[in-house]
Amino acid sequence: MIAIIILFLISLFLSSIMPNILREFIPFFMIAVIVIVSSFKVEEKNIYVTCFLFGVIYDLMYTNLVIFHGFLYVFILFLCKMILKNNNFFLYVFTYYLMVVIYNITMFVFAVLCTNVNVNYIINMGVKSTFINSIFFVILYLLFIGIRCLFCNRKKRRTY
Repeated sequence: MIAIIILFLISLFLSSIMPNILREFIPFFMIAVIVIVSSFKVEEKNIYVTCFLFGVIYDLMYTNLVIFHGFLYVFILFLCKMILKNNNFFLYVFTYYLMVVIYNITMFVFAVLCTNVNVNYIINMGVKSTFINSIFFVILYLLFIGIRCLFCNRKKRRTY
């Protein structure tokens, strides 16, 4: 559970730093962490509560939507748990892109309902951000595999 909290903290921290370094960048780091965390073998209630709390923290730090991201992240986590039944890299990547599309559609609908926003601006920002977000997801996935192998080997050593 501590590894999950550390992953969420790192992605929350990177969500504030990366847009300052790269102009016209939308970070989807929290969604990448949610997709990876959805396959952890931890009690589901704890994962959902942690995801909701970090969604609320994200809202308090970056947006004026009080608990919107909390519920949105829990919904994305629920969808990821439904989709990811086996450990396949391409399925993880497909799920990540699907969750990013669902997140963008939800945020676009919310932005259209609440403000006057240009559709082309949102599409251009999402397309420009895809490459860096994909690199972050692949690095996070490789770290996830390494951590899982480390814990599996540690458990096997204890049984001998």
